[in-house]
Parts: sequence; C-alpha cells; structure tokens
Amino acid sequence: MLVLPEPTRLFWRRVIGANFLVANSQAASRLAERAVDARFDAALRLEMLRVLRAWLNPPATDPFLGRLNPVLPGSKPSRGEVARLLRPRIGRLLADANASVRGEAAHLASDYRLDEAAEQLSAMVAQPDENSHVRVAALEALAQIGSAKSGKLAAALKAALTSRDDRLRSVARRLQARAAPENAVSMLGAALERGSLVEQRSALATLAEWQTEEARRLLATWLERLLDDRVPAALKLDVLEAARANKSAAIDRLLRQYERRISSANDPLAAFRVCLQGGDAKRGRDIFLRHAQVRCVRCHRVGGYGGDVGPPIDGVGRKRSREYLLESLVAPSRRISEGYETLVVELTDGRTLTGIVKRRDTNGLTLIDGTGRTTRVDHEQIVRQRAGPSAMPDDVSKHLSMFQLRDLVAYLASLR
Repeated sequence: MLVLPEPTRLFWRRVIGANFLVANSQAASRLAERAVDARFDAALRLEMLRVLRAWLNPPATDPFLGRLNPVLPGSKPSRGEVARLLRPRIGRLLADANASVRGEAAHLASDYRLDEAAEQLSAMVAQPDENSHVRVAALEALAQIGSAKSGKLAAALKAALTSRDDRLRSVARRLQARAAPENAVSMLGAALERGSLVEQRSALATLAEWQTEEARRLLATWLERLLDDRVPAALKLDVLEAARANKSAAIDRLLRQYERRISSANDPLAAFRVCLQGGDAKRGRDIFLRHAQVRCVRCHRVGGYGGDVGPPIDGVGRKRSREYLLESLVAPSRRISEGYETLVVELTDGRTLTGIVKRRDTNGLTLIDGTGRTTRVDHEQIVRQRAGPSAMPDDVSKHLSMFQLRDLVAYLASLR
C-alpha cells in the first residue's frame, strides 16, 4: 500500500473535496474507481466513500472546507447511477482490510440498496471477530435492502441475538420487534430489566416509537421509577424522552407530576440535571466542532484550534465539575470565567459596544465581540461603561436537543 506523505495527502483531500462539490456522474465514477484502489491509504478511500453517501443527504457543513450549507448542483448523480458504479466494487470494499472502510461500505450497500451484498453482509454479522460497528452496520444494511426474502436477514438476526456484543443485540432486538410485533413489548421489557445500558437505551428508543397501549404501560412503569429515583442516572433522560414521545393518560399524569417537581425546585438546573450523566463524548466533540447553530469552536479554543472570544477548554473536565459545565451551557451568565467578563461601553457618538476587554492601556481599550471582531476605543470616546452578560449566547441550549446537550457535557467532562 502506498502511504502518501502529508503534502500529497492534502492534495488528494482537495481533489476529493472538489469532486464532492462538482457532484456529477464523472465525479461519482472517479470516486468509486479510486475507493478500491489499494495505492490510496484507508483514510483517503474512506473519505471517497463518505462523499458518495453524502450526496444522498448533503451535510449542513462542507466536510472539506467547513463552509455552512454547501451548494451542490441540482443535477447530482442519481441513486441508480451510483449504485451501478458500486455493484462491481462492493464485494472488495466489504472485504477491505480496514474496519472503517468495511463499515462505510455496509452503509453504502444500505443506502444504495445493493442486494448482491446480502450474503457477504450476513457473514459479517455472524463473524464474532468482526468489528462491532461493522457488524451493526452490516445488520442494518441487510434490513434496509430487504434481504428477508433470501433468508439472509433471518439468519443474521439469529446470530446477532445470541452475540456477546450488546450493541449488536440491541439493533437485532429492535429489528426483531418490527418483524414480530406481537412479542415486541415483552422482549423490550426483558432488555430493560436485564440488559446493559446500551440495550436499555435501545429498548426505550424502540418503545418511544411503539404506539400501543402495552408499550405505554411499560413506559409509565419506568416513569414512576424515575419519579421515585429508582432509575440509573445515565438512563434518566432516555426514560423521560421516551415517555414524552409516546403519551397516554397515565404518562401525561406522571409527566405533569415531574414538571411540577422541576418548577418548584429552587434550582435553575433542575430541568437539565438528567443531562449530567450518560452522554457520548465522541458525539459531543462533533457537536462542539461542527454543529451549524452552536459551533462552540468559533469562540473556544481546544488543542490549539478555535477562537479566542471565550476561555480555552483544554483540561476543563479536570478543573470543573459536570454541574459547572452544564450551567455554563444553559445559564452562561451565572458564572463567568475570570478574564472573560463582558463590558458594555456607551460612546460619545451614540454607539454602544459590547465585548470582552482583550487589551487595556493608558489611552484606551480593545474589545472583542462575539463574532471575534476587535474594536479599539479611546478613553475620551467613552461616556459610560458597565459590566454586561456573558459573551456566550444565552440560547445555546435552545439549539440542542436534550440528548445533544448530554453529549456535549460528556465531551467537556472528558477533557482532562
């Protein structure tokens, strides 16, 4: 395998990025052809495969240039065109030496309905030494491409349900519930009582979608446990959100009781405490870096990368508690880090500037606002100045789901 030096790697990333934006049949052909070329290392081939998937559901951020809402041509290659290019190559991709490439290939088989991959996908699910993420992707692909007719899905489900991999068991149980709905709730209830945290969460997510009275009774039972503080901290949010998604008269009554308890507490974090434990730090990092509405990295620096409007967050998980981190997200003005206090300055020309003082000398001061723009203000221009609220927007948490908020807390807590 040819391991490319960094300048060449950067060149090829630009080529891949250009093909992503061109988004025509020729670009698809180039990417599909080179994705199976062993002269390119796995990281580059993985990016090629991700572009082929991204055309089906374009991302909010350009994965190569970081621009928001990348504009792709209206004449993107059709699903059929890309499928035709992938069919003779999917077998090699699923057998690749790199697990990430195999997993992405399974996603492609799912997205482009590549039926000919069914036998290989089924074998991957049954292989206990295969990477967990790859086995899950293979099982989901089998379900998506509709391989039940060939019996491949049934065989894969059987292997997955007896696997030692709890993530694989969770996905298999969800798919089995759809295939045999008459047994679904009892099977999901057993997972809630005896399964791992991964299995419990998967069961609750499935119950949230299961619009039956039996499912609602089970959710009401777990909501009662939540009110009695008999649910593990890492599972509380999952119980609450599942109940909110699948309501009944009993669930409504219990939710009102929960809301009354929250509103009566003299605690600004009361409604968010279910986000303190159980998040996924990897997903939280992605939110920190890439979430279109939040993108914390515009103002905060981590690992030498990011903005300077807010304090750097390296080591913040070692220095601060999870409660402090949560509060900084949902009520940023309650406690502002030293040196990052906001100043509101009224000027002689009628303007009012707000920002953090980055420099102060005998002649005046330099403010940096929430966009990172700096403004020099001389002392004789200032009519009045006062302390202002945090430069961090108060509505950051409004752009995130509770699950995303939990993941972001987990990421910040992991920075040690």
